[in-house]
Formats: sequence, structure tokens, C-alpha cells
Amino acid sequence: LHSNLSESERLWKRALSIAERASGPDHPNTAYNMDGLGNVYNDLGKFAEGEALLTRALAIQQKMLGSGHMEVGVTLNDLGRLFRNNGDPAKGERYIKQALDIFQKTFGGEHSLTIMATTHLAFVVSQQNRYAEAEPLFLRALAASERLRGPIHEINAFILMGLGDVKAFQKKSVQAEAYYRRAIEVAEKALGAKSLVLSSCLGGCADFLRKLNRIAEADQMSARAKAI
Repeated sequence: LHSNLSESERLWKRALSIAERASGPDHPNTAYNMDGLGNVYNDLGKFAEGEALLTRALAIQQKMLGSGHMEVGVTLNDLGRLFRNNGDPAKGERYIKQALDIFQKTFGGEHSLTIMATTHLAFVVSQQNRYAEAEPLFLRALAASERLRGPIHEINAFILMGLGDVKAFQKKSVQAEAYYRRAIEVAEKALGAKSLVLSSCLGGCADFLRKLNRIAEADQMSARAKAI
């Protein structure tokens, strides 16, 4: 995975260099490539480099495209995801809320970008232990995603895992397990038996079962995840 990200970093750097020469440093196309490279840095854990690029991209987009443009929303969402990953969910929440507002006004509630931002907002709220607020956001995102994509899609598996986490933290173990197992089923049907998404779902459910002292079940699920 790290090697793939390193290759992505190389390609985005090249694309950004080309865009800066062809369009200039303050063009929306240049900002688009800054955003792409900033996201790679986020995934690599290079948060300072990612924040600098995403902040610069956002300034260009707001100046050249207007504060309510869809691309501004995308970069705001990416900044929110970066701060969530970097351990500052409160700051991430502020950016994601701005992104969600843009997407809802531009596309309505059933668009993939609106669903994405709603999901990210649910995760960042959950990260701050505000589970009663996170649950309806997850449910809203799941319902919209199932209407848009159908019940079997990898995005739905991620949302279901988030709902499982909420219920686990609320000590509602029966509901949590049902969400985790549904996530596993969706991931396997959507992507097959050897996907990293399925491995992640299996690992999350195994951790949950281990906390319930259901060690044999947890070990079996962990072994299946590691075999992928």
C-alpha cells in the first residue's frame, strides 16, 4: 500500500509541475493538482505538507471559482479529513460542515458528494464521543447511499462499520454486532473475498468480539482477515 502511495505521490508531483507551467500558480487546474497531492500526503501521514497544499488550493479556488463552488467543497472536505486523521476532529468538523453545506445547496441530499461529506461528518462527530449525534448522520448517509448505489456497495460497508462502532461505544452489543456482520456481508458481496475493505471489516468485528471475551470467534475472524 505504501509503495502505491509513493507512486501516487510521484505522479501527482509531476502533474502539479505540469499544471503550474501550463496554467500558472493561481489557476483552478493547478489547485486541483495541489488537492490531489495534498490527499496523498494525508494518506502517507505527512500532515504538515498536506495541510499546506490543501490550504493553498482552497485559497485559489475560493478566489477564482467563488466560495460556493463544488471544488471548494471538495477541498474543504479533504482538509476536514486531514485534521480528523491528524487527531484534531473538532477542526476537521468545521471544514466538513462547510463542505456539506456547499454540496447540499448545489446537489441536494442524494448526490455522492453529499453522502461522502455526511459520512465524514458522522465519523468526525463519533471521534469526539458524540454518538447520539453521529448515529442519525450515519443512518442518513446509509439510506441515501443505498438509494443511489443499491444495498451492496463498499461505501455502505464503511458506513455500517461506523454504525457498529457507535453502538459498541453505547454498549448496545447486539445492535453493534448486527451492523458489523452486515458490513462484512456487504463488503464480501461487493468486492469479493480478498479485498482490503473486507479485511478491515473483519478486523473491526474481531476487535469487538474480543472485547466481549468471545475469543475463539474473534481469533477465527482475525485469521480470516490476515489471510487476505
